[in-house]
Amino acid sequence: DDMPVFRPGMPAPLPPGLDLSDLEKISNSEPPESLPV
Repeated sequence: DDMPVFRPGMPAPLPPGLDLSDLEKISNSEPPESLPV
C-alpha cells in the first residue's frame, strides 16, 4: 500500500497534470476548492 494517506498537516497528493509550480501559482491566486477537476 504505497498510496499516500492524507492527514491533517500533511500536503495533499498532487492531482495528475499539476506540478508544484502550478500548485503554488494557483494557491496564491485562488482557494484550493477552485482547482479544475
